[in-house]
Amino acid sequence: NQGCDAIIYWPIDDAAIEPGLEQAVAAGIPTVNVGGGYADLPGIVSNAYIDQYQLGAAGALKLVEALGGQGTIVSMLPIAGTTAAVDQDKALRDVLADNPGIELLDTQNGDWNRVKAKELTETWLQRYPQIDGVFTPAGQMSAGVAEAFDEAGRLGDVIFSPGDEYNGWLK
Repeated sequence: NQGCDAIIYWPIDDAAIEPGLEQAVAAGIPTVNVGGGYADLPGIVSNAYIDQYQLGAAGALKLVEALGGQGTIVSMLPIAGTTAAVDQDKALRDVLADNPGIELLDTQNGDWNRVKAKELTETWLQRYPQIDGVFTPAGQMSAGVAEAFDEAGRLGDVIFSPGDEYNGWLK
């Protein structure tokens, strides 16, 4: 409707974006996917994104390795139902299925929000006297989680999974 020459998008909800993308393709407008998820429409001319399952699996494997295959962990994921949250959670659970020495205590959705992630972590810290590791592939949330552990005097007792391209969140 606006006479655009191309659409660059990052889908949060694949089903919601599908009709608009199909209309763009039918109108001959090229689309470029930069966020993952809905990536197989014929009019998509390029996919330039991080595979959220691979990101989650790589982080989970590094966390398991750093914990020596033993311990208790919590998981902080992005907005519930998004491709990132669903794929990262599946990756974590697939890795944990092969590593029974790691117990997942709880999973929460920090919504890519540093403050919300910190608040959720403060609840974890009150609820669980022993948390050995944190699976948190999103750097914005990782910073909030780390702040909560630090303020509780427990930052030195926990191992974090590697995060995303949000570089240097724990420096």
